[in-house]
Amino acid sequence: MKIGVAMSGGVDSSVAACLLLEQKHDVTGFTMRHFDNEAGGFAPDDGVEAAIRDAGDVCRQLGIEHHVIDVRQDFERIVIADFIAEYERGHTPNPCCLCNSTIKFGVFLDAILAHGMAAMATGHYSRLEQHGDLVRLFRGDVVQRDQSYMLWGLTQAILRHTLFPISGDKSAVRAIARRHNLTIAHKSGSQDICFVRDNYKRFLLKHTEPLPGDIRFKDGRRIGRHNGIQFYTLGQRRGLGIPWNRPLFVMSIDPVAHTLTVTDDLADLARNRFRLRRTNWICGNMPDGGGLAVQVRYNSPPVPVAALAETEDGFEVELLRPEQAVTPGQSAVFFRDNELLGGGVIQS
Repeated sequence: MKIGVAMSGGVDSSVAACLLLEQKHDVTGFTMRHFDNEAGGFAPDDGVEAAIRDAGDVCRQLGIEHHVIDVRQDFERIVIADFIAEYERGHTPNPCCLCNSTIKFGVFLDAILAHGMAAMATGHYSRLEQHGDLVRLFRGDVVQRDQSYMLWGLTQAILRHTLFPISGDKSAVRAIARRHNLTIAHKSGSQDICFVRDNYKRFLLKHTEPLPGDIRFKDGRRIGRHNGIQFYTLGQRRGLGIPWNRPLFVMSIDPVAHTLTVTDDLADLARNRFRLRRTNWICGNMPDGGGLAVQVRYNSPPVPVAALAETEDGFEVELLRPEQAVTPGQSAVFFRDNELLGGGVIQS
């Protein structure tokens, strides 16, 4: 099969290419140029340019072609614009989830297929299984490395042209990289927000106009001032700058009044009901039956779902038990056992 590997310059995608070559596939490497280094605060030889360089080096070592696909305009228009707009609304976005469904498995995948490839492979630690006409998506074999949470926006049309060659643990992946004498065998993992060099608040300061406002205690008392709601997130404790006899946490953010409401009681952050927008179901329909669990943050364990109902503008989720800091802008991702069923963006 002619397979295009999405090469990030990291260990995982490089080993994905190695495994496919060992299986005698016709492999070509592709790398996205999805942002400008200078705009993200990177040095000229760092950031996306370093990723392109390292991916090219690996492709030369493996004896395969390497192509760079420029998706900067789409990435800025969709992912970066949403990142900025969500923080201005008082939300906390997850740009990786949006990028996967629109850029990496969207315009980038389309470009790879246009090069004559039958499928795109990535270094995600996840598994695909064919069940009749449906491609079903599962967690990777090692829960600690599983990356399926980020893939809830994928569709059947995408998955039919997708391969995930790796799903084991990182040590095994690095061992394969060493066996192939890859220069990136000991390279560290990528950062959380690929297009921001060090501090997302510094990035937002360049792209937004901060509007100061009141910080109010949960009883309505004005107890301080903030320098812009885009610099805060639900549940945040540090950086409030208010002397108090107990730790304070951001309880709610009002983007209209530019007000933060805080509490000194963590119980005030617990919620057992929330609404979703931008919802996607991997197999096309809302899952039925019991046994559903939802993960409301990348690093949090799934919580059992008591009820899932469709509304006029999305879906409403009721949890079996309250969860702390269910944060607007973050992804809520649904599983049954180890199968990823879909997800959406938390609205309220």
